[in-house]
Amino acid sequence: MQHPLAHTLRLSVLACAWSVLGSVGFAYQFGYSFLSYFIGMAAAFMLTPLMLLPLQRLSELYQLRSLADFFAYRYDHNLAGLLVTLTITLSAIPLLALQIQALQQTMSYLLEALPISSINSPFNTSIDTSFNSPANLVADTLSALRATALVPSDNAEWLSGLFWLLMILCIFPYLYQPNQNQSNHHQHPSRNLSEHQNWNLDTLLTLLGSMKLMSMVVIAILATQIAFGSYAGLSQWLQQQPQALSILHGSTASGPWRGLMLAFFVAVFAMPHVFEQLFLQHKKSSAWLYQTAWTMPLYLWIFAFCIPFILWAGMKLDVQTSADYFTVGLGLLSSNIILQIAVLWVVLCATTAVFISAPLSCGRLIVNFILLPRYQHWQHPALWQRLRQLQTLSAVGVLLLAALFYRLLNHSRDLSELILLAFIGTLQLLPGIIGIIFWRGANLTGLCVGLSAG
Repeated sequence: MQHPLAHTLRLSVLACAWSVLGSVGFAYQFGYSFLSYFIGMAAAFMLTPLMLLPLQRLSELYQLRSLADFFAYRYDHNLAGLLVTLTITLSAIPLLALQIQALQQTMSYLLEALPISSINSPFNTSIDTSFNSPANLVADTLSALRATALVPSDNAEWLSGLFWLLMILCIFPYLYQPNQNQSNHHQHPSRNLSEHQNWNLDTLLTLLGSMKLMSMVVIAILATQIAFGSYAGLSQWLQQQPQALSILHGSTASGPWRGLMLAFFVAVFAMPHVFEQLFLQHKKSSAWLYQTAWTMPLYLWIFAFCIPFILWAGMKLDVQTSADYFTVGLGLLSSNIILQIAVLWVVLCATTAVFISAPLSCGRLIVNFILLPRYQHWQHPALWQRLRQLQTLSAVGVLLLAALFYRLLNHSRDLSELILLAFIGTLQLLPGIIGIIFWRGANLTGLCVGLSAG
């Protein structure tokens, strides 16, 4: 999986559940301001010679494997790395909670839209087992669980989401089993831990990125055909319904797009799972970074191009969900099997990619800057094994904290509020990042005061 295109697909972990679901609701509320997400991230890649390439060269020259390593090296103190680790981890929690909420609400809409009234007991043999619809299949399974005495109906939403969460937790050890042939016990343990490449994870992220993009394009095309019959029908409907266009134009001038664009720009550097895919995979040549400068903006712009079509199809068909979940509502409203598969698949791909990569990247930071300094007296053979275990346990802990955070919110925040909370948190790192590349006068005291205040 060393092909440059595969690397671009792995970087598509940037396109989380918000880009699939929440961006539609944001477009409904703030118009073209939803493009700030895609423009900000695309700009980070388009400025590769100015931003990404200097960081990549520093990473190669000084063997820096995370943003926290950059801060600790530039400001010459482990405290800088510790503060960055805490900032990034706290920012990752609402991002993970967003994925949980998206998956939970998708399952909730599925249960509400396709109830199975024929189930009177868990042993009812009259259940329709036809596979004429994947949405019906999932609904049948969840409704059967709801009908059992073990799963109360009022807790079905939480338990269905918990089911997916536990599945992700179960595959952590498989994805991150260390390859003993690649383990170099002569290196510092933190460097060895960060440099280890896992082909299982790379392959999975590549497949999720490709299927996510294809599913999104299929949803936009089929939603337009089902709602309007053709693109000519869409053009005619837009002429008859000028408010559909005014929704996109209305709030753009006064919307929050400028600040959001900056926050999403910084997220490319600050999110640990994105940082690892950017720099740990570019150790041999900077040519991949130059190719990423146009392939990633292209990927993001294809996503952005699909959003208005999904929004207009949802408005035309009067989908009975919130605007954040028009994508899901279109799949439930339609009898088109391909559209239903694409909707279910794009939600699962978007959430799973973040569920797997972000906690484990945070786990590495926690081990390197919080746990490892306390256990430097360990012998190397035991140390490597223990660090692998601590990394997985730290990742599981981060994911469980995100689940607890989501539970405490109790659906009081929408998807856009959660992603803003996550990315505005990482925005606090921008002055420090500028200090790494451009600002020689930056110092540890100013960094600590700025991050603490932020």
